Amino acid sequence: MGSDSHEVHVDKEPRQAALILERLKTLRGELGMLGEDLINLLRSAGIAPLAKPDSVIKKKPGTA
Repeated sequence: MGSDSHEVHVDKEPRQAALILERLKTLRGELGMLGEDLINLLRSAGIAPLAKPDSVIKKKPGTA
């Protein structure tokens, strides 16, 4: 791969890459354009954010 290549290859398992994407999105303001570039590269490599688990309704103790 040449130095001017813009291809991205992600060897990590998809969950790890999705976690990295989520953390980059959280740090977006601090990372500036570098963060945006990394987020875009991960997305272009097919990495999607983690699916949010369905919210669980917690019951109050003593209720059925």
